[in-house]
Amino acid sequence: MPDLPPDDPAFLNAYAKAAGVRPRRPSREGSIASGVELYQASDQFRALAQGTRDARRRMLDDVAERYGNASRRDLESKHITKDLSGFSAHARNNRLKMWRGFCKWMVEHDDLPHDPSDGLKKSPITKSDGHVPWSHDEIEAFRTYWPLGSVERLEEVKRYIRDFSKREALSRAKEEQKVPRRGEKQCIIKVLERYW
Repeated sequence: MPDLPPDDPAFLNAYAKAAGVRPRRPSREGSIASGVELYQASDQFRALAQGTRDARRRMLDDVAERYGNASRRDLESKHITKDLSGFSAHARNNRLKMWRGFCKWMVEHDDLPHDPSDGLKKSPITKSDGHVPWSHDEIEAFRTYWPLGSVERLEEVKRYIRDFSKREALSRAKEEQKVPRRGEKQCIIKVLERYW
């Protein structure tokens, strides 16, 4: 590393090269890349949940890398549609959400004359039956394979508790234990002990 201040361009280039990262070029005024930077620093973006911000930041950085030199004023629906064409199903819909948030911010705070993401449709998603609960035989096979006290066994108990509502566990407990309402917590514990 060169013996330079940490904010010196030569030091930053050497640091990025050592880290295996390409330094981003400075964005020009009015470009999509500068809009991405402003949007990511906005209160609107910071109000998103941390996980949402992380996912959108990755997408926005990709947009800045691919289309960063283009003018924000020239952004049209056809450009967003072309970008979305590289994705399908959930990935496309998540990318569309990112574009909608970014475009909405540009209309409200950047004087973009219209929202180019308006009218773009979400991808149809195949419906799923969701997670199918394990049968008693599958639970027994799991319990036989993983000994009591193993991390796998503990994780599966946590998943079991999370996946089944208290109502369902209580319903099973009442069927099996025939215990009055005041003993609900003990019933659930007994059912979990029996199955786990």
